[in-house]
Amino acid sequence: RPHSDNNMASAEEHVEAFQEPDHHTILETEYMRVLRVLLPIGRVTQWHSHKLDSWYIHLENSRLKNQLVGKEAFEFDLKFGGVAFGAHEKEPFIHQISAALPNVGWHCLDGEILKSPPSSSAGPLESQEILLDEGRIRIYKLNAKVNTPLSLSVGFYGVLACITPGKFTLSVGDDAKDYDMKIGDVCEMKPSSMSIESNTEDMVFYAVEIKH
Repeated sequence: RPHSDNNMASAEEHVEAFQEPDHHTILETEYMRVLRVLLPIGRVTQWHSHKLDSWYIHLENSRLKNQLVGKEAFEFDLKFGGVAFGAHEKEPFIHQISAALPNVGWHCLDGEILKSPPSSSAGPLESQEILLDEGRIRIYKLNAKVNTPLSLSVGFYGVLACITPGKFTLSVGDDAKDYDMKIGDVCEMKPSSMSIESNTEDMVFYAVEIKH
């Protein structure tokens, strides 16, 4: 797609985030849609809206230029592994973004909450670091040591996101499946007994819980 295509449409002709060409849907469940945002160097996105409460996991050190409708553009830095929550249902917005550095693009996960899951009496994951507990989500950091099962009692619906690449075995109940994931790959999480065992090296995952 030519670089200029993104600037042809006006803000009035904006699309929703999941329809924007640099936002790629990689998982959609009853409760959540996960978008992988891959923004090449020099690209400006189409004008697009964020109307659903969303979480973000940043997968690259980058600097973005953000142009909101009717406002002056501004730049901000993003760090690999950073997380955030956006209460976009209360404060929706339309914008276009671009990578502000000449030699770095942007890679992140944008999770949109489609509906609230059934309420759960289960508390937070035990013995796991909580990176963010805000609004409708809770994000944990999971450290999976090689050849050492990491057992989890999951009481929520959400997503498991791969932060460092590698091969691992994911057991849910009595079912086990082998994965070979790259940074930013995801799979669904449901209430269950879960075990993660890395087969090649220590790995890091983020678990995103939809609280309500």
